[in-house]
Amino acid sequence: MDSRDNSEFVLRSPSLGEADQLAELGRDTFVETFGHLYSPVNLDRFLRLQYGPTLQANQLADPKNGIQVAIHDNRFVGYVRVGANTVPFAEPGRTTGELKQIYVRRGYLGNGLAPRLMDWGMAWLRSRGYQDVLLSVYSQNLRAQRFYERYGFAKFADHFFMVGDHRDEEFIFRARLVLPSRSSSPIAPEVSPIPPPINNTPQS
Repeated sequence: MDSRDNSEFVLRSPSLGEADQLAELGRDTFVETFGHLYSPVNLDRFLRLQYGPTLQANQLADPKNGIQVAIHDNRFVGYVRVGANTVPFAEPGRTTGELKQIYVRRGYLGNGLAPRLMDWGMAWLRSRGYQDVLLSVYSQNLRAQRFYERYGFAKFADHFFMVGDHRDEEFIFRARLVLPSRSSSPIAPEVSPIPPPINNTPQS
């Protein structure tokens, strides 16, 4: 557990000029969390596709994205990205948002920083009127699953995520921000028949 008081961290929205720092943070935290799962070739291919100043600048410029970074000693140490849903399990007739990414550098885990980022992300989604929130989480990442459950998420469907030619088994978790009306018919989830879009990064 990190000994820093989380009041030492500044949370704010990054600027377009900080896209390179956001890309570096994304690469570093993905490798820390999941790098051991993949061959060097698959990992390098994925990182090149997912992280770079141009891609992160596009995310920052997109009004459908909400991004918040945590900063300590002028260094990006954590972030959350939320926005319009891209997971193929949204319930028809329900406005659905997505928790796309939430990561904290390993050296800063355990001091309440992740909950602060999560609180910001969920508040952003509520403020945009989303009724449901979906996320994709690695099936073996039990720590992350327990974290999401504290925010009302529960497993909704099975899914998978491709890193190069490596297939990760994933779970789709869903949280209801607005309960459905009693007249709504339940939708039975199915296993996705196609790989998820490459920009749907597994959650930490």
